[in-house]
Amino acid sequence: MLKVEAVSYRMQNRTLLKGVTFSLRQGELLAVVGANGAGKSTLISLINGENRPTEGKILLNNRPVSAYQPEELALKRATLGQSNNVNMAFSAEEIVMMGRYPHFRGTPRPADYQAVAEAMEISGTASLAERSFLTMSGGEQQRVQLARVLAQLWDCPGGLLLLDEPVSSLDLRYQQQTLAVARAFVKQGYLVIAVLHDLNLAAQYADRILMMKDGRRWKDGTPAQVLNTNDIYHVFGLETEVVMNRKTLTPYLLPKEIRLNAAHFNSSISNPHYPMNLLEKYTDFKMQHPDKSIRNAAEALKVSEAELLMTGLEGHVIRLRTETEAILENVKALGQVTGITQNGHCVMEAHGTYRDFSVTPHAVLFLGEMDIRIFPQHWAMAFAVDDNGRQSLQFFDRSGTTLHKIFLTGSSVTGAYENLVKRFRSDHQGPVSVERKTAAASTGLTDYEIDVQGLQTAWEALTDSHEFFGLLRRFKVTRTQALRLAPENRAEQISFEIFQDMMAHCSRQVIPLMAFVGNHGCIQIHTGEVKNLIDTGNSYQMMNSQFSLSLDIKSIASVWKVVKPSTDGDIHSLELFDTAGELIVQVFGKRKPGHPELPAWREIHLAMSRSSLP
Repeated sequence: MLKVEAVSYRMQNRTLLKGVTFSLRQGELLAVVGANGAGKSTLISLINGENRPTEGKILLNNRPVSAYQPEELALKRATLGQSNNVNMAFSAEEIVMMGRYPHFRGTPRPADYQAVAEAMEISGTASLAERSFLTMSGGEQQRVQLARVLAQLWDCPGGLLLLDEPVSSLDLRYQQQTLAVARAFVKQGYLVIAVLHDLNLAAQYADRILMMKDGRRWKDGTPAQVLNTNDIYHVFGLETEVVMNRKTLTPYLLPKEIRLNAAHFNSSISNPHYPMNLLEKYTDFKMQHPDKSIRNAAEALKVSEAELLMTGLEGHVIRLRTETEAILENVKALGQVTGITQNGHCVMEAHGTYRDFSVTPHAVLFLGEMDIRIFPQHWAMAFAVDDNGRQSLQFFDRSGTTLHKIFLTGSSVTGAYENLVKRFRSDHQGPVSVERKTAAASTGLTDYEIDVQGLQTAWEALTDSHEFFGLLRRFKVTRTQALRLAPENRAEQISFEIFQDMMAHCSRQVIPLMAFVGNHGCIQIHTGEVKNLIDTGNSYQMMNSQFSLSLDIKSIASVWKVVKPSTDGDIHSLELFDTAGELIVQVFGKRKPGHPELPAWREIHLAMSRSSLP
């Protein structure tokens, strides 16, 4: 049996693998799949014993791979690598006999010659026995190397066979033949791990598939469990259709065609027709980058999301009148929906009904299961969108930046949606101009110009955390500036890793949280437990059945632990900022005004200050 337990590997300050865990039993063929650079070959090199994990351990038959002597390990595992360079004119038979070197000293035995002959026969290389390896094609060389590793474990029951891209140079027949041989060995109790790029071959021959992304285990299961359109899209960035073979009950992938125009990416080729308009550019971008969102497209094309959306007017997009309060008051009738609020680095999604609508002089409020604060003075554009049957209401500011989106679900009242769209449909269905954003001039003071003593005194005099905004305006400080100059023990900068540890602790101990995600036009709040935490390397996701929050890890410039006094006692929070000092997300322990915060949440902060968690 093979066990890979929480294995990570770093080289030259780069993390190539992180926390990979899986096991393999005798009689199983595991296919390892993933995009280029996912860490597949690195994983093979660690299992092979060529390299040692930075963290974690790899056990073969309950012994660490590193504990085996090379001669002993050679009788238990064999590896077919991607690169098998030979510079001397060895014959094919001599190459295959090298696989038997661990079995004899000096002169091969009859059993060694028999193993070589049988391995060459099944790999289709018997006719090449006397040929020089250097005169062979790439496919022939790969089959000879396969025969070598087969010969190495030919009479070693229960051995581990590692095949790194074993069919990359082979024609259609020998691709099937190679994996059929591996499958035959598995049926005799061997363990086989094969790195494959052809997902259909993986589905056809593997018992299980380990799908990797960015050095991490993305998914592990049967071919039917792993190979679906959603996971393939996220890992490979490719849209596919997955159908089930009714005879074999295995999935089969049909990739969707990618169409490109050379004039769009090669500046030396002139477009003989006319420059592309925005719709054509957007369509072209989606064809080339099917895994990218409309926000990614807007950034690449240097326009706003609203401008891209307006390319669908008179089609799947309907412009609504900008009667923000009236539209929002009618959203309750839609029933169960998904509300989405985002800023440049974080997206929050929550599922529920927009209940308890109210209007104050400064904001529109929803205080039920959808807890949202809306600042309608910034809401300038509204659209109803039908994207291949997925209906939504989407709201933007004057520059076309997304403020809030409401998507219908399978439980929504579609009739109410249709009535709302009909009622608020604008008479003008053409595109509208957007205001271009201009960088705001900095009006803040330097640290030396700030009344630090006054700031700290005012901080200690706070009676409600909401008063903090007034404190920033009063002393003309930015939020991160205030944290730097805070009174002792009121603000402490921590690492993102500590933030992750705290969230993991809250998940394990079932400590409910409050997460705030906002932009200048909207703040959305989630209150409740966080059951699942996922670190993909690029994003950090927190979720439960009714909520999800996705953070762009690379955009996080600083994380702060903040303590503000109130009439209910100290209020502890975690605040994440980008490089411009803009707030990305805030996290509190669950609480209500008039009640102290949860003791368990406060204990986490104390433990964090000691750099350890219970």
